[in-house]
Amino acid sequence: MLEVIRKRLWPNSLTDDNSGPLTRNSISLVGSAGVGKTQILLEYMYRYHTHQQKYSSVFWLSAGTTSQLQASAYDAVMGIIGQYDKIWKTAPDRDQLIAHSLKIFEPPIMTRAALMEAANRISSVQLLRNWLSHESNNRWLLMIDNYDPDSFELEIVLPVSEVGHILLSTNKPYASPGSHLVTVTDSIGEAQSVDLLIRSSGKDPGTVSRNGLSPCYVFLTLLLLTGVKICHGPATSSS
Repeated sequence: MLEVIRKRLWPNSLTDDNSGPLTRNSISLVGSAGVGKTQILLEYMYRYHTHQQKYSSVFWLSAGTTSQLQASAYDAVMGIIGQYDKIWKTAPDRDQLIAHSLKIFEPPIMTRAALMEAANRISSVQLLRNWLSHESNNRWLLMIDNYDPDSFELEIVLPVSEVGHILLSTNKPYASPGSHLVTVTDSIGEAQSVDLLIRSSGKDPGTVSRNGLSPCYVFLTLLLLTGVKICHGPATSSS
């Protein structure tokens, strides 16, 4: 399954220099609940971002309902602000620079309080979309988990620019017209889930004892992994 995704998103992976813009490419993982779509997204993120550093930014959106979307988009926006705090930590106009990266221009942002007021007032989905649409942001991965097209239109999330990779999971094949469909039929096994858990912690699965890693523990940890820890903005090497 991961090889299918890789070939679709990285047809020339051996020659990609990890610096140029990514041409827009979208894949929808379609399957019933419980077959392992979320785990596949996590494994892809681990292999091609955490390990191979193919992306400058990765965002995870829980998309089962509008409220889930807004909450995870807010986490993503806070992640962007946090990353820029590191990048521009000595810049006297840091808050204004961050505001402009989110396309907040009016009223002028001069303080952190004003920035946070605007971030809380404006839709987080719109702010994230603004950031993804910025011409300098062109190597991002947007992961949209458990999307229900009956809850909201996908267009409110997707940026207007034709760059970036989108991985979406859903149980409805009509969820994302134009996206390449990949059908997921086989549930991920317990052993694979444990391997994913161990790899995501930065360890080699072959060097860690499986004793005490119950299916419940694995499941709860995978849920934690879909939170703000991977909803981050630009890499600190960006400018």
